[in-house]
Amino acid sequence: MSLLIFSLFLSSHIVIPTPIESPQWVWPVNGRISDTFGTRHGKHYGIDIAASIGTPVVAINTGTVKKSYRSNSYGHVVFIQHGEYEAVYAHLDKRYVFQGDFVNSGEIIGLVGNTGKSRGAHLHLEIHKGVWTYRKQNAINPLLFFDK
Repeated sequence: MSLLIFSLFLSSHIVIPTPIESPQWVWPVNGRISDTFGTRHGKHYGIDIAASIGTPVVAINTGTVKKSYRSNSYGHVVFIQHGEYEAVYAHLDKRYVFQGDFVNSGEIIGLVGNTGKSRGAHLHLEIHKGVWTYRKQNAINPLLFFDK
């Protein structure tokens, strides 16, 4: 450490490292918020964004696809690990990414749909601190990540 300080002292300028910033969180779909976190007697663990079937859905941040499948409740669904958070993108019409894929922030991962237990075309978005669990005890309000 002292050698580093001494060499900086001898040089004509000091280089100060800049912190590495993570990419900004990106809004996932062009649509309107139709339901918020915590409604349905506290059982709605995400937000719903209404949009037409076929509207592109993008990754909210860079990450790795943990799961991509069709379920009875979520319909076509994609789970992406974004650093310390796992996001769930549900009720998709089509999925374009699959387990193990790396995605960039803003990359199209699927299309809005009305699959699974859904009433009308929308994206259901959940964000969990750590990982998703069946009981959803790690769920966080997605609106905390966006300027909405």
